[in-house]
Amino acid sequence: MNAPARLTYRLARDAQQPVTVAANAYRMPLASIADYARVVQCDDWLPAEPKNAAIATHETAPAGERRVLLDHVQYFAFLAELSGRVRNEIDASARLFFEVCAPYFGSLPPALLQPRVLLGVRLFDEAQWYGARGETVVWVGDHILRDLDYAGDNSIHCAVWPAHLASAVDAVLLSDWSRYAIRAYTDPSASFNAADVLLRSTRHE
Repeated sequence: MNAPARLTYRLARDAQQPVTVAANAYRMPLASIADYARVVQCDDWLPAEPKNAAIATHETAPAGERRVLLDHVQYFAFLAELSGRVRNEIDASARLFFEVCAPYFGSLPPALLQPRVLLGVRLFDEAQWYGARGETVVWVGDHILRDLDYAGDNSIHCAVWPAHLASAVDAVLLSDWSRYAIRAYTDPSASFNAADVLLRSTRHE
């Protein structure tokens, strides 16, 4: 069986880019003044993130682990653009598997409704099956914090088949995401355990 390349990243806020609506002001639901006050307090509590996320270490990474960088709508827009970049820049026939979970009640972007893009839970075995057949496959299991109640640390884990495409996928993940006011950086300190990624990617706490 073809072994995949395994890649790990963290997201950080891009301080150079303005954010029209701060992602961490988004909560489901924001029903009262007290809800908004809690959001503001949480944001004020967070320490500043390093200006250069590329040189952040595991000592500085926790500063951004509990910051909401993408709300629910932005999250799926980000996955849609990631899917489009992989298919446009690497392989138009690539299969993409995204581990996602509820709650989300909005419409999905068209790019995530394509026949070779699958959103669901516990998809690693299926991705591996297609990878073993020699197809181009990118599996993504993320822990992106989407609201203040979500269990996440803003990490992204990828498995890539065939393994020699790892550098191409890496270039996509590390490319410009300034439209979302975020940037990704390689995080070799984050362990890649498929079972753990699967469990944490499908829980909302």
